[in-house]
Amino acid sequence: MAEYTAYYSDEDFDRMAAQLTDKNGASFDMLFSIAERSLRRTVKKLCRLHPEYEEDVMLEIHMKLIKTAVPKFLLRDGAGKPLNRDPEGFLRWMYTVARHTAINFFQSFERYNGRIVRSDDDGDILANLEDTGQSVEEAVEADEQSLEHRKLLNDALNSVLLSGNSIYKILAWLAFSVTMLGVIDRSKVAAIIDNEFSQTTLGGMYDILTAAVGRISWLKPSDEADRRVREKLAESFDGKRPYSEIKFSEFYMKKGAVSTISDWINKVDSKLSRDMQERMRGALSQ
Repeated sequence: MAEYTAYYSDEDFDRMAAQLTDKNGASFDMLFSIAERSLRRTVKKLCRLHPEYEEDVMLEIHMKLIKTAVPKFLLRDGAGKPLNRDPEGFLRWMYTVARHTAINFFQSFERYNGRIVRSDDDGDILANLEDTGQSVEEAVEADEQSLEHRKLLNDALNSVLLSGNSIYKILAWLAFSVTMLGVIDRSKVAAIIDNEFSQTTLGGMYDILTAAVGRISWLKPSDEADRRVREKLAESFDGKRPYSEIKFSEFYMKKGAVSTISDWINKVDSKLSRDMQERMRGALSQ
């Protein structure tokens, strides 16, 4: 049984392929395991000048892999065709995904902070980050790493998942929150969400997003919040299909994808802000 740079075996690859293409529901456990073993050293190298962003870059890579591993690699010849059973080729493909994802991640700092990002021949992106006098640490508020801020984010997550908002608005907000962990320019997030999820069913979208959230140790939906969302996904959309089987783009309004998604996010954010302020006032009055 061949092994690829001691990262994973043929058996591991086959198990991953079976999990990802399971008609009863995909699992990402083996994909995460293979990616972690195969890419961690590369990501550490790419982030060596700013190791505090290693986990963020790794999260972005995991999100890209769970979104593209099946259509871009395993079934790259099309649905119904034989699986692309090429474990060694999969390793090379993952490296390419990792490099491109890291480039995109740090280019957000270029746009935000005037930094220059270039990719040299060996894909060592961070070696060419030019310092303009202001560090990335100064550009990104330090309180985002604080325990208090993390608790607020976790409370916000569960508050939205438990809210009475429509399920597609909840998922739009969840996609926004996850995407913002790796993208600084908020104005571009709606377009990113449309690009990533427009043709994904709400059920698939929730699976992808919860898998991504699961990679963040301090961010966790409560069991009750998860149950509530899954109940909404199981509700009937048109008397024939549950919401879980409806594509995200089917809920877009006439104003277009980006405007619709931005509107949903802003409405959920506004309600969340009011709810959080009400809770704070209640706590202070006790």
